[in-house]
Amino acid sequence: MKKKTTPLMSIVFLIAVCLAFTGPLLHLHNMKQWPIVLAAVCVFTIVSTMQMNNDLISLMAANGYVMGFFISLLFQKSGTDAGGGATSNMWFIWTVVNVGFIIAGFVVTYLKKKKRVTRK
Repeated sequence: MKKKTTPLMSIVFLIAVCLAFTGPLLHLHNMKQWPIVLAAVCVFTIVSTMQMNNDLISLMAANGYVMGFFISLLFQKSGTDAGGGATSNMWFIWTVVNVGFIIAGFVVTYLKKKKRVTRK
């Protein structure tokens, strides 16, 4: 049985990007913990779907993390709360885009399997 390397490469890519987002690019978002939590969710998704032999979900999880970051940079709104603290909706946009990519991966996988079963 041939082992697929796409999930492992997705995890390596995700870790590298997470290190970049929490290190040199920290000044763009000022979130220290949330990028790591979001990356951990992506890694959990990739590892839990490795048994399905599906490369699409792992690719969508890793790409959703990156695309979510850049989309949230475009659409973020910063402000201040009643106590004078800084607020931003970047974490929310990043999470929604990332989860949307993962769900899209599951939907496309389901539709591909359904189409394959219908053809037989």
